[in-house]
Amino acid sequence: MTEADRTEVSVKGRSNFVTDRDVAVQEAMRKGLSELFPDFGFFSEEQENRNDFSIPTWILDPIDGTANFIAHTRQSAISLALWQEGEVVFGAVYNPFTDEMFTAEKGKGAFLNGAPLRTDTAITLTEALIELGTVPYHKDRSREVGNLATAILLKASDLRRCGSAALACCYVAEGRLG
Repeated sequence: MTEADRTEVSVKGRSNFVTDRDVAVQEAMRKGLSELFPDFGFFSEEQENRNDFSIPTWILDPIDGTANFIAHTRQSAISLALWQEGEVVFGAVYNPFTDEMFTAEKGKGAFLNGAPLRTDTAITLTEALIELGTVPYHKDRSREVGNLATAILLKASDLRRCGSAALACCYVAEGRLG
């Protein structure tokens, strides 16, 4: 690992991290979006937010799956949404490690690298790999999650834990995971 590859990590809370890369992505996205959409708001995970959601507002998680990013698992993403008139009307999730860009726009469908997502293949629970999110910030709920995982595993093909909620949602939408 070279000096340029090193990431500075800070702890925000139990199992909750922020890196210098989170802040760098956030600032690059803020700059680019404000140049393209100067009248839109900007809300992001790694900043103090006092936004007026009565105007169109970009909502950003600069690195969703920061623990994965720190561990070099290649399961992290930039997650961006556009909030307008009380609802999300656009979303994009980009995994820079696999160069996969998932996008969706209200009323226009969902896409992976520009190709429409089609999840018309129905599979049964016994055939499915089930994505199971956990609650790393609330360890007091671990027994509940463990019981749920056991119940699902007894009925499904297997369990997966992506570690990035945004990517997990995209993988479910695409049909990779259930």
